[in-house]
Amino acid sequence: MDFQANGDWYCGRISRMAKLKKAVIVKRAGTDPYVSTLLEKVTVGKKELSFRKGEKIFSQGDPADSIYFIQTGRIKITVVSTAGKEAVLAMPGPHDFFGEGALVNQSLRVSTADVLESSTVFRIDKRAMIRSLHEQSELSEKFMALLLTRNIDLEEDLCDQLFNHSEKRLARVLLKLARLRDHDLVLEGLARDVSPRILRAPARLDGVAREIDEYFAGRRRMFDVPLDLQLSHGFRRAVLSRLREIGYGKTASYAAIAKAAGNPKAVRAAGSACASNPLPVVVPCHRVVRSDGTIGQYVGGADAKRALLTLEGSA
Repeated sequence: MDFQANGDWYCGRISRMAKLKKAVIVKRAGTDPYVSTLLEKVTVGKKELSFRKGEKIFSQGDPADSIYFIQTGRIKITVVSTAGKEAVLAMPGPHDFFGEGALVNQSLRVSTADVLESSTVFRIDKRAMIRSLHEQSELSEKFMALLLTRNIDLEEDLCDQLFNHSEKRLARVLLKLARLRDHDLVLEGLARDVSPRILRAPARLDGVAREIDEYFAGRRRMFDVPLDLQLSHGFRRAVLSRLREIGYGKTASYAAIAKAAGNPKAVRAAGSACASNPLPVVVPCHRVVRSDGTIGQYVGGADAKRALLTLEGSA
């Protein structure tokens, strides 16, 4: 079996599924009522509950006798292995369901639901939810769409774990968690990919913060802080090392960087290395552009890349 070929096929399939998911969402936006409206027809077996941040809604091993729908707030779904290792399965937010395993003869919870921020949820008894899904085609359609969307997300994450390098996985994790603004979850991601011994020592970043402030004020053209590139390996590590050789106010093409890193044909891989750069700005991947002179892509967005190049060009 050609593992890489099968991996490329699988990732391609996930990409197409993700595009289909987005297309369906766009098509239905503004016309599909929130599930909360549909749940108003559930008059028996439904209860509205409020939870504070840090509270537990259910634990792994509890009876699975109901399903939950989030009105407001956000929940973290985790599972703990027999060896004691915890994994985050999902972080559903407003208008998401969780605990749906109760509907498929799951007698005990296989995961734990913790409250990330103050939340209001509907708790719907298993029998009441099954009856409503049979009686309300619109609710059934919406419910299935939400489950399929979550399944696609899980498949994308699985593909990420199987085929992407650790630094790209970490970048994806941190980008997702940053949008949730949950510092503890960001630390969990770092502990998993770097080291479980993560210490709160903000003073150690004072020098970095000072140099970045000086850079954006136009008073600094090179960074002197020590760098930790342990999340990068092989060709990616070689590319990141070459990026620091691009001078302030200068640019280099992806092709030139690939050649400098030792593989002139690996232009796309050079772009991928830039996209997964764990230390942007300090390691100046924004100075790498396309051979035709256009700026190309950037993890922070094309506008951010253009702004950085403009800053350096006007200094």
